[in-house]
Amino acid sequence: MPVPPPVTSATRPFSRSGRKITPRRPRAGAAPARGAAEAWLGASLPAIQAEFDQAWQAHAGDYWEQRHQHLEECRTGLAELQAKAELTPDERWQAIKYTRDLDPAADLMPQLNELLGVQPDHASALHRRGLILLARCDEAGIADLERLMERDPEATRDACEAAWQYYRERDPERAEQYRARWIARADHEEEVADELRTLPADATLEPHNLDDAAVAQIREIVERYGKHVKRAYLLRRVLKADSAQGDYVLAFETAGLRQAEKGRETIKAMAAHKFPEATFLVPLASKNYKIFRYRIDELCIEPIYAR
Repeated sequence: MPVPPPVTSATRPFSRSGRKITPRRPRAGAAPARGAAEAWLGASLPAIQAEFDQAWQAHAGDYWEQRHQHLEECRTGLAELQAKAELTPDERWQAIKYTRDLDPAADLMPQLNELLGVQPDHASALHRRGLILLARCDEAGIADLERLMERDPEATRDACEAAWQYYRERDPERAEQYRARWIARADHEEEVADELRTLPADATLEPHNLDDAAVAQIREIVERYGKHVKRAYLLRRVLKADSAQGDYVLAFETAGLRQAEKGRETIKAMAAHKFPEATFLVPLASKNYKIFRYRIDELCIEPIYAR
């Protein structure tokens, strides 16, 4: 079972980085000890130290150059947004991110309140405002995190951990409730991940919901790399652990003899290419997946490719 939210440096009685280490002073008259590096490397030590210094300076220089370029892009982007008469919710959120990157100490609350006034369910803004309010010891942040979890279940663990931290000393009973929700969500995510790793014969299949561009991309892969494919069908697999989640199945028929061998060759050839979504490649001649043929007929699924 997954562990509860990790203990952070804010909850530990001390952290390694926070310890004050006082070096021992050598005794008067004592010769300084010879370092292990000096003893091992001898005369090569200065050259090696110089090489490491140069490598570090090069790395640090690249970092600060990238950082400077990023900040310049933020200034330019923020100026362009501020010049607009009206901003979309996405543009408002981008302006908030620019402001945060340019000045980590900036008060983002006015911008967050404006954005949430326009789009009350903006997940990122709810998360950010909730954390800011809790950091200010304002319990109103809990309402934002609850709304966030309702809007985006995948944010449950982060939101519950923040709530647990807030109530840990103030209300241990309520903190335990958020800890239990964190564990339940972690268990659920693990169950979903386990189910996504395999495709059983009794998988729940339904018509796919991909747009035309995604279907065209899959069809092109079949046309170019599925030389043995006679017909191909695209379906969506609905997870038993969470009906709101799923992936996709490309079930195909091969022509002629040696269908098992052709099925393996086809899977290997097509799997080397990127599909728009996670997709299982399934030869309908396979003993394990012949039952999918009945489901395809039952749903009246038309092939996305036919030769």
